[in-house]
Amino acid sequence: MEYKTVIYKKEGSIGFVIMNRPEVLNALNAVMDEELYQVLLEARKDPEVRVVLLRGAGRAFTAGQDVKEFAEAYASGLAPDFKAGLQRRKRVLTLIREMPKPVLAAINGVVAGIGIALALVCDVRIATKSARFVPAFSRIGLIPDGGFVYLMSKFLPPGKIFDLYAMNREISGEEAYKLGLVEYLVDDDKFEEEVVKIAKLYAEGPTYAFSLTKQVINMTLFADYSLAYDIEMEMQEKASKSEDHREGVRAFIEKRRPLFKGK
Repeated sequence: MEYKTVIYKKEGSIGFVIMNRPEVLNALNAVMDEELYQVLLEARKDPEVRVVLLRGAGRAFTAGQDVKEFAEAYASGLAPDFKAGLQRRKRVLTLIREMPKPVLAAINGVVAGIGIALALVCDVRIATKSARFVPAFSRIGLIPDGGFVYLMSKFLPPGKIFDLYAMNREISGEEAYKLGLVEYLVDDDKFEEEVVKIAKLYAEGPTYAFSLTKQVINMTLFADYSLAYDIEMEMQEKASKSEDHREGVRAFIEKRRPLFKGK
């Protein structure tokens, strides 16, 4: 099958899933959501694939939601269907958690918004020292989604999570490593070779035992992930109807500071 926004290739027992919209820092749109799901499903069903490596093309992992989609919808007099979009994206994140083989996120450059949740649902993260984690939600008058709060709660206390979101605090690759958000921190010039080296080590391991361990983690540490995702989805739908959200989108497109009114 041919894909427009995702590249899927195999090298030995490694399945490479590459988000491929480098011109917009691999921002997620409806087409990519569907194609990511189909590619991950293909990797899941392939007995030759023993580890999945998720990454972005070019100089970013993913900038999260493509805000231009929102702007285009509003310009045409329509409101984006936030709930449908998040339900569609939930299929992708849930598939990663339920994948009976390790899924590694290879993060170079920026990872923003729901892209952070996409990275955190993976089993292991490898980041460059120049990687940047940017919440971005508050900038356009929205709440965190994708299970962001739930996933971040595995690493940070509530106050830190709220401040990170509210102040749109950027986390560097090195800080992310210190916080435990990533398991491997590599030099930028060694990124390509290091991610393949780590993926090969996982592929050579007891992948059936890995899958059982992943089930234990899902049934204990991730037991409430689906509920948390759905709560965020309901709250996001409310936030999307606010004046602040519309102003945030306009400001983003116009490349200026938003003037929020709190309503």
